[in-house]
Amino acid sequence: MFCDVKLPILPCSLLVFCVLSVNLPAADVIAHYPFDKDLSSIAGAVPEMTSNGDAHVDASTFKFGGGSLAMDGEDDSAWVGEPAFQFHQEDFAISFWYRRNNPDNIFEPLVGHGDSTGDIGYAVRLLPNPKKNEPGWIDGLLNDGPEKGVQTPQPLEQTGDFQHVVFQRREGTLELFLNGELVASKPGFGEEDLGRKSGFSYAFAVGTRSTKMDGSGSKGSFNGNIDEVWVFNAGLTPGQVKALKEKNKPN
Repeated sequence: MFCDVKLPILPCSLLVFCVLSVNLPAADVIAHYPFDKDLSSIAGAVPEMTSNGDAHVDASTFKFGGGSLAMDGEDDSAWVGEPAFQFHQEDFAISFWYRRNNPDNIFEPLVGHGDSTGDIGYAVRLLPNPKKNEPGWIDGLLNDGPEKGVQTPQPLEQTGDFQHVVFQRREGTLELFLNGELVASKPGFGEEDLGRKSGFSYAFAVGTRSTKMDGSGSKGSFNGNIDEVWVFNAGLTPGQVKALKEKNKPN
């Protein structure tokens, strides 16, 4: 694994072999899923993920240091039912890489909590563009509200290549980074409560959405690979975002 994101020393059973260099306080890391060998987190005290369908860790072709989570778009995904992933009004950040198999301009969920589940949570997803000759959108949003989100055009050459995404709320401002660069931001969301309707009834999911704490209710499925999922209960500086991108490159 090639994570080079500096945290204070944690018990080796949690940290394993991360090399640290970015000064991310341990208290800010909810989980880190490298998908090198399995679905477990190595930088948090949360349970390992559970796979739906035939989602599996694929170390044969696309890898950052051991593997990535592979999904074929046929109702497979991974999820973890854990209250630690539910945020209210605090800042947060989610960071991950995705590689899309499907070049078509369609909707595909990526990473998030809730989404389309009764005005709850946060999510990053791929949206189609009604203009068929233009790329779709990478969309990061709160509480399933288009007016409560930020978006940027999908890379034109995205199939076959991993793209790095960070979506976060930092000091009340929504920020979306693509491949280490800030591409969209929107202020005024410090009061938005991401858990005001559901309590802890929804899971954190990769490759799908609307997943309940027991894994039921999932909607949609991503067709491609997702890797190096980090979840923080704080926003990241631009320097920390770039470090996550630069130090977790594919082989």
